[in-house]
This record gives sequence, structure tokens and C-alpha cells, in this order.
Amino acid sequence: MAPLTPLTNTNTNMSDDAWRDSFIEYYTTNAPTKVLMVNDKMMAKWSGKYEILMKNLIEKYGPLGAPIDQPQVPKRSKPALTNRRPFTADRGASSSSAPSIDEHASKFNALISAATPTALPPRDLNLNVVESKASNSQNGLETSTFTVCTRVRPLLGPELINNAGGGGGLTLSSVVPGRRTSIGGNYTEELLLHTPKVSITGNATLDTLSHHFDYVFGPDSTNEEIYDLACAPLVKRALNGQVGVIFAYGQTGSGKTHTMSGILDILATSAIFSDLTN
Repeated sequence: MAPLTPLTNTNTNMSDDAWRDSFIEYYTTNAPTKVLMVNDKMMAKWSGKYEILMKNLIEKYGPLGAPIDQPQVPKRSKPALTNRRPFTADRGASSSSAPSIDEHASKFNALISAATPTALPPRDLNLNVVESKASNSQNGLETSTFTVCTRVRPLLGPELINNAGGGGGLTLSSVVPGRRTSIGGNYTEELLLHTPKVSITGNATLDTLSHHFDYVFGPDSTNEEIYDLACAPLVKRALNGQVGVIFAYGQTGSGKTHTMSGILDILATSAIFSDLTN
């Protein structure tokens, strides 16, 4: 072992700042990757024992200016996975053969069809959801007169191309209208959100969430239908001096502009303007 050679400018009467400078000088010269270890925490830990710390450093890293090469710690490598047997449903095929969502297209479509009501009952034409909410308000205050509707647009061109095998993907009609119910004078319509999944065993499964709205308009609904049910009552309220507001919310491409423009077109050609001019 090399003889211990402390720094020539260190002694027991050195101030803390002088010791800090000595440690920084030593680490910078003999172990530059460790120089950041000289901080307030280290100085507080070794306060009053700086000579002992310097002695330990010289034993490990060598005298100042004559650093001792440190042994390199080999990095641990992960074992190769080439000999592992891939998990499959029958343990007989590789994992690459596990079915994907695209390969389950026909099964998913069948599951969605089975979980979706095939025939919805007709709406009661005498039921006006907008006005019924206003008439059911308490204390004469119309505090619960919001009518919340949702519209499911049909698949568009690029999505149909995907299903035909030309887009490199699969698009499923997994958001569909559900049941229409009237319980205790409260009328609601259901929206079903089907989420296709492939289980760990490779089977096609379907998770379904149910949401309730005042009206749910499916892909076959028309702007006229939406206007008659959700908008015409508000126009009547506005003509009677009350307030009627319609706003659309949804992500880009969901059909907001198409719906709102259709409502305005119907309103522009309705009889209310001819009545006003006459």
C-alpha cells in the first residue's frame, strides 16, 4: 500500500471552508466523478472529523496527484429470453400467433349485435321532454330544464375503407342507442358503449357501459327529427319571451357542425319568419 500522504495544506486548525476547498481539490484531481459528493450534507456529517475523512480518501484513491485505479464493477445483464416458452392458450404456438383485435372482427361484430337492442319502441309523440322538465320544476324556479341529447354519427369514408381492408385497420360501430324507458314520469334513452377486448387466452370479449340521456339519436337519425324533438320547443319558448339556448359539444369530426347547420337550415325555412313578416 502506498504511504499515506495528506494534503500539504491541511491541518487541524483549518476552517470548514478551507476543508471544503481541500476536498474539492482532492476529488477533482483523484476522483473527478465524485466531486459532487462535496456538499453541505457531507460537511455536516464529517464536521470535526475532516482529517479522518481525508485519510480514508487517500487510502482509497491515493495521494493527491497520484490516483489509484479503481476496479470496474461489471454491469449486470438480463438473462436471455430465447429459451423461454411463450404463453399461449394451448401452449402449442408462439406468441406471435395470438389473435389480434382485427382478426376477431367477425366475433366482435356478432357480440355487439347480440348486446344491442334490435328494435326500439317508437317515441311517444305526445311527450315533450323539454316542456315536461319545465312543468316539473319546484317552487316556480326552472332549475332543472336542461335537455341533454347525444347523436351517434355513421361511419365515414376512411372508416369504411378500413373495414374493407384498404386502410390497415378495423373500425367497429361500438357506440349504439340502447333502451328507451319511462319510469315515474322520467323519460330517458340509453347509449351503449361497447369496448372490444382480447383476453389473455386469446378470446374475444366485450365490455359494455351504459349512459342515459334525454334523447339518443342514432346513425339513422335526421336533422329534422332532432329539430322536432329537441329544438322546436326552445323556439316556441323564445317566441314567448323566454330563453332557449342550444350548444353542441364534442371532439373534432363528431358531427357538431353538420347538426347545428342542419338545425339552422330548418329554422330558416320554418313558418316562424313568415308569421313574423305577416
